[in-house]
Amino acid sequence: MAAAEGLMDCVEILVQADADVLAQDDMGHTALDLARVWSHRDVGRYLRRFMWEAEKKKEMEGMSQARVLYRDLVAMAKLNVVDKTSLIDKKMRDQDGFYVGRHELKLDESRSVIDLRDVVRLWRDSRGRGPPQYSTRWDSTPRDAPDLPLAVLRSVLFPRVSPFRINSPQDFYTRDIKLVPRRRRPQGWSTSRWTEVAKHLG
Repeated sequence: MAAAEGLMDCVEILVQADADVLAQDDMGHTALDLARVWSHRDVGRYLRRFMWEAEKKKEMEGMSQARVLYRDLVAMAKLNVVDKTSLIDKKMRDQDGFYVGRHELKLDESRSVIDLRDVVRLWRDSRGRGPPQYSTRWDSTPRDAPDLPLAVLRSVLFPRVSPFRINSPQDFYTRDIKLVPRRRRPQGWSTSRWTEVAKHLG
């Protein structure tokens, strides 16, 4: 209400009192949206900074929750695989008398990064309301995941799926500045190499 009315003093007091700057009204508008609608620029500038900080803080909390969830799911997946193999070994011992079993984890512990694609399913409600949800192979009950975009959650839970930023080391290679085609000057004109570097960077 204070943002819609342009009451800068009230907005400052509310923000300093830890009011939620990301709160929305019944129509889904934030305080920043209302300040923009009613053209209160100083209020909008003031709120934009605090909204950015609040969004970044919320995003960092979500990322830390996603990493904790990943660690827990990896531990549960390993435990589930070990429990299943030990149960199979017990059944085989009961049937055949003496049986030496081999515990082979599908989740390769030698790898530094374990991918959970085979054991975890991740989705968001088709209407886009609420946080994303996940279920596991050993527990089909849908559970809430951290409230992050699906692409970010997939990159945390399924690290082998997310593409690397640089596809190959071939993207980087050295070039001689003399072999780089010249810009803004005909070929015959002599210029310093450093002028060429400045032109290419400009």
